[in-house]
Amino acid sequence: MISADRIMVNDALMLKGHGSSCAILYQDGSEETLNISTAEYLEEKCLAHGSTMEGRQKCFAIRMQARQKLPVLVSETSNEIWFPLTSMKDPDVIWLNHSMILEAKAMPDNNCCILFASGISRTIRCSARTVKKQMKRCHAYLQGFYENH
Repeated sequence: MISADRIMVNDALMLKGHGSSCAILYQDGSEETLNISTAEYLEEKCLAHGSTMEGRQKCFAIRMQARQKLPVLVSETSNEIWFPLTSMKDPDVIWLNHSMILEAKAMPDNNCCILFASGISRTIRCSARTVKKQMKRCHAYLQGFYENH
């Protein structure tokens, strides 16, 4: 289980699923593996901020007229919104923290280099087009969210 203090802090950059566990990459470059899935991790973060992951994804789906790879707005205060790169049903799904990404660069062999605001970069097996599309959706969602509040 994650400590309450750690769950409230927006310092994670990336989640990588490994079946029923997940690896978390933090801003300082450290990594931690937890014995919970990426969905369970995000659910805990949502609950700590007064909502559920299902409710957050349902809201995104309705407002953005989307059905797949639904992002999760964890906190409006810190603009912490996570997006998946594959289906949530994929046990090895990777989630990225939108608010921490500076750039996504295309690399050979359908890879993408993600540069985070902390200066850390990671190359992942995913097209830059997918990452950029997800980032654009998150930005549009946040923009629309704040225009209506």
